[in-house]
Parts: sequence; structure tokens; C-alpha cells
Amino acid sequence: MTLAAPALQAVKIRPATFADFEAILRLIEACNLADYDSPMVSAEHLRHSWRSSRLSLALDTWTAFDSQGSLLGYAELEHSDAAQFFPLLYLKHTATTDHPSMPDFQRIELGTEFLRRAEKRALSCSTEDAP
Repeated sequence: MTLAAPALQAVKIRPATFADFEAILRLIEACNLADYDSPMVSAEHLRHSWRSSRLSLALDTWTAFDSQGSLLGYAELEHSDAAQFFPLLYLKHTATTDHPSMPDFQRIELGTEFLRRAEKRALSCSTEDAP
């Protein structure tokens, strides 16, 4: 799905796949290094999370790519048995040699879109679990 918001017209959002694994791992590490001075996640940890019965790649993850196919963001919705939901968002905020950084307004719009999708998914999970 391509977004209609002006700042995100060329952004394509879709569920994560194992083909995206390395790019997503690098994005998470970069975001965590910028925010916490530590990568805080390993390939093994992410792989375990993706294979967990509590996470469906098709339903609980979202990736955002620009028109050149560069990863701009990743989000996932973790949930517990107690109907608690934890959205995790990682948005590219540093430039690389082959791709400039996203402007703040574009990151805000993308983050908002990820949260909207996570909320919709959490509500559907809550409805499915209701008696």
C-alpha cells in the first residue's frame, strides 16, 4: 500500500518478511545506538522474536520503503496473554552515503501511520479475544 499523505506519497508500507531481516536488524541497531548508545538487540534475539507464536509477521509487522527500495522504517506490535500491546517503532533518522535522512515531518507522518496500523491491529486482537 502506498500512502496518500503528501510527505509519504512514494512510501510503500507492507509486512516484514525474512528477506528484510538484515536491513531491519541494521535499522534497529542504528536507532538503538542513537538513542541508548547500545545496539540492544542481536540477530538471534530478533530471529527468535519473529519466530515466536506471539508475533505474526503478516499481521503484526510493518516496513516502509522509499521509491528506491531503501528501508525507512519498521514497526511491530508485541502482545502478551493479558491483552497488553506494545508497539515498537524504528524510523531511519541518519543519512547514509547512498540515501539522505528523512526530514522530521516525514518521520512524524510515518510514525503516525505505523501507530495507526498498530492500534487497528490491537483493537482487532482485543475483539477476537472478547467473550
